[in-house]
Amino acid sequence: MIEIEAIMQDNAESYWLKSAIQSALKRDPLDALRDAMKLISILEKNLVDVLESEACQ
Repeated sequence: MIEIEAIMQDNAESYWLKSAIQSALKRDPLDALRDAMKLISILEKNLVDVLESEACQ
């Protein structure tokens, strides 16, 4: 399991990730999880679109 404190102390982790964790932990856990799952779907689709676009070049 990923330890939150280890991520927060790791200088190699992005500011964006640390900020997202801090924000999410202040929210209702179910709402935060649902939003995170939506974000994953959006990012996965974006990745596929980028890879397909690059493959066509």
